[in-house]
Amino acid sequence: MRRTARHLALALAALLSVAAASVAPVRAASDLDTTGAGEFVIFLSYTQAPNTVLGVGCQPTAFTVSGGSQLLVVSVTSVTTTGVYQYNGPVSISGSGSSSCEDAAEALSGSMSLSMTSANGPAGFNCPSLTGAYVRAGLATLVEWQGTCTLQGLSFPVSFIGAAVYEPLQGNGVLTPVTYASLDGALHVTA
Repeated sequence: MRRTARHLALALAALLSVAAASVAPVRAASDLDTTGAGEFVIFLSYTQAPNTVLGVGCQPTAFTVSGGSQLLVVSVTSVTTTGVYQYNGPVSISGSGSSSCEDAAEALSGSMSLSMTSANGPAGFNCPSLTGAYVRAGLATLVEWQGTCTLQGLSFPVSFIGAAVYEPLQGNGVLTPVTYASLDGALHVTA
């Protein structure tokens, strides 16, 4: 069952990538072209757990985020410097999130504040302050994070769009609150 859910998330991410690629890119003032993709697994440790009784109504939630990606591929082409900056490797993801309306069945309007860093230090890929949103229907979750990243000394705007599978790891969300869960999915990277 878990493998089928992961394949669904990857298929959704592939569709998002095709949709994003079909839209003409908006060039930043610095004339950068950013592309990439990767997988991610993040863990949500709820400090304020979602309501466990279906049909009672949604409630606010709060959680911390930890995890990462074993492989994130990012390529930034700069017309100004005629350079191509690339990163292929793992990143750590940490931060926090919340939703004003979440229950066992869905999250209608969630937000996240994250940092994404590679182990390579300044020569690697770093996004110290990403912000974004998520929505969840059942186990299917869509995320979008935006901010400014650096790669080999170059700063650039970036957007991560992803599809993931939500999996409760502690609590079932029906009889007991979900206190720990994972999001396992794929990301599309663009400017």
